[in-house]
Amino acid sequence: MRSCKIYINHTVTIILIGFIISLSACLNNDLPEPTQEGENTFGMKVDGRNWERTYSIFSDPNRAYFSSSGRLKLIGLNTTKDERVEIRVNEVWSIGEYNMAYNISQFCGDSTRFESQKQCEISYKLFDSIRSKVTITRLDTIERIIAGTFEMDLKNNEGTLKEITEGRFDYNY
Repeated sequence: MRSCKIYINHTVTIILIGFIISLSACLNNDLPEPTQEGENTFGMKVDGRNWERTYSIFSDPNRAYFSSSGRLKLIGLNTTKDERVEIRVNEVWSIGEYNMAYNISQFCGDSTRFESQKQCEISYKLFDSIRSKVTITRLDTIERIIAGTFEMDLKNNEGTLKEITEGRFDYNY
């Protein structure tokens, strides 16, 4: 009887240690490392806080679209916070630094933006296309991989600013 009790105590201890290790991994809010292998990663700092994509097990709307006409669209979604970022760049032809697409209209479909609760009308939109940059570090049209970094300044209709820094992406497209 006593050896059975010791065995149960050791089993409970091992389960608790495993749970603590798993929990600490979940609490780790580090951004994904910048990679260039098509690992489908996306992360950034929003007003100094880490923001990483999340999604449901049924679909992954986080993706990149790249056309032969040089148009790039990156989408990052955090389903936990119900937030979405969309980055658009025109005329991407090779690795290098590019300005983001700037659209002065209120129509969201063609704009670089950060939105909450799927409300495009009240989203933060790009307002400084000179400082806001995307740097393409890998563009492989054979393997269909695009990777790079970004930073941008956004503003909502009330004039509140949102600063995106240390952005990184590594997508298959």
